[in-house]
Amino acid sequence: MSCAPAGSSSSGTHDRNYQNESRFLEIDEPSRILFDHLSYPYFQTTITLTPAEDGCQLHWVMAFNDAATCASVRSFAGDGLEKNLDRLTAELNAES
Repeated sequence: MSCAPAGSSSSGTHDRNYQNESRFLEIDEPSRILFDHLSYPYFQTTITLTPAEDGCQLHWVMAFNDAATCASVRSFAGDGLEKNLDRLTAELNAES
């Protein structure tokens, strides 16, 4: 994944590939990332990281244009997001 501001990326999970194109609008190290998801379903994500006693706390917000799209994504995205966060945690733990 390319994390350059105003860049785009394609990515997928280990078991399936999905066309995911995103444009990173803001990367404020080390505390905030803002990006638009340009492939359907369309949404904007804000990720904030705050220091916590045991590392950091991640707050992930996805804003959709309408409630129907949000409900549809909510029905399947939780498992994939959890897997991605688990992979990120493993990568960060391996680096430390």
